[in-house]
Amino acid sequence: MKCEVLDGQPIFVDTRCLSCNTEMGDDRPARALICRRATQFPETADRVWLLSRNGLSVFHKVCRAKACSSFLENPLLRPAPDPDVIFEDSIYHRGAMRFLSGTVVERPQPVRALTFFQDARSLQMKQFIKDESGLRSFCEYVDTWDALRCVGAWSGQEEIDAVHHYACLFAQETSKDSGVWMPYWFLDARLNGPNRVVYLIKGGESYQGAVMMDTLGYSTLAWVWLTPRLRRRGIFRAVWRGLESYHKGFKVLAPLSTSMRAFLRREDAEGIHEIVTETGCPSADKH
Repeated sequence: MKCEVLDGQPIFVDTRCLSCNTEMGDDRPARALICRRATQFPETADRVWLLSRNGLSVFHKVCRAKACSSFLENPLLRPAPDPDVIFEDSIYHRGAMRFLSGTVVERPQPVRALTFFQDARSLQMKQFIKDESGLRSFCEYVDTWDALRCVGAWSGQEEIDAVHHYACLFAQETSKDSGVWMPYWFLDARLNGPNRVVYLIKGGESYQGAVMMDTLGYSTLAWVWLTPRLRRRGIFRAVWRGLESYHKGFKVLAPLSTSMRAFLRREDAEGIHEIVTETGCPSADKH
């Protein structure tokens, strides 16, 4: 097992084939990659928020030996070292990602009452919010006037779970088109950190999708997923106008899906929203 860096994030890579245990090294191509990503830790875990920018991920490889091809039909992973940690296991093969637990199917996410720091994980993040009254005022305004729910490390577990559900749907749908394997959003409020916020799109009784923004340094739109039955009805265009108001001059994270490229050609023909390859921090603009 060795540590590498992928898109600025440290990851642990198993150098042996998960199927036949053959040493693969750096120069031997893999048939597929399997990712085990920690998405939630026990409430008693100490200082979990230190992982908010660098979540724990372990990549396993499967070699190209013919005998290992059938392994991908029903891949078995070794038991997790800590049974109290929730892992999200996915496989990347032939340009597409799928979850080992099976296909994620969209399910209703009921609209709940707006809450702040009402469970153990989110309460631990309260220390990082410098202006709690300002945050509350902003969230209440967005919730009332723009039919959006601003979700972050202060939110309840049900809303954080709803965003994670949409993140999985986004990854499942667009991985082959955009090259994005799994967008960063976790089940654990502490892993989201104080800079990652999502705008859940509210319907009459349930949410309709989500838009994820990373506000570290400069605001960056990281991913968006809208339920297919409501696409091409101008809903995201209205949300986009709200984002332009809340996060003036925000950037857009590449790679882009085909639908996002088409949207930007229509709505941002002048290129006001810069396309970037990573979310930013103040020092990034100085070099």
